[in-house]
Amino acid sequence: MKRFVLLALALSSAVLAGKADPGAAVVAADAAYDRAARQDGTWTATRAWAVPQSEMFIPERVRTLDYGAEAPNPPWTTKSRAEQAWISCDGTIGVTLGRWTIREDGDTGWYEIIWAKIRDGSYRILLQNAGKLPRTLHSYPGRKGQRAACGGKPPPLPIVAPDVGVDFKLGASHDQTLIWSSAVSEKGDVRIVISLWNGKTFDPVLEDVAPAPAPR
Repeated sequence: MKRFVLLALALSSAVLAGKADPGAAVVAADAAYDRAARQDGTWTATRAWAVPQSEMFIPERVRTLDYGAEAPNPPWTTKSRAEQAWISCDGTIGVTLGRWTIREDGDTGWYEIIWAKIRDGSYRILLQNAGKLPRTLHSYPGRKGQRAACGGKPPPLPIVAPDVGVDFKLGASHDQTLIWSSAVSEKGDVRIVISLWNGKTFDPVLEDVAPAPAPR
């Protein structure tokens, strides 16, 4: 259960340095979620910040509100920090990538979260994944705070035929300048891919495969 709660607790972060960061809005949402988790409890905050479509991985894909409907708040606190952030041109979708530490026992880990802007202009959790270190985070350097290009016309989302046994989903911002995919293999590996429109084509900014937990 501890690993599952980390998926929610670890998705908070401190604001990235630099007020001009294009991704500052979603990083601020991470920080606000962190404050709510500290004040009200992790799962209480997660239920408030999730939307009906919100998903997480344990490692199979589950609906956050279903899985955490009656989950108790954990007794520990987590310090988190977003290290990279990306956002679509229209701001409807953003992504944060960062690390967390549990203060009580020193456990460390990583997280990824996709944020969706809702009607009131705030951001809510759409998709989240997290786990323990050590492992390599396969993100591209020099992409911190990057916004997708607003020029040109992105093509329609591709039609993807996943391999047999793979749980695959594809999504995009309203203007389709940020696209993402999430996939769970038969053995439980979780693959997250984020790409930004550069005005002519899509640049991958995150390609991460989180191995399935070792059997106990």
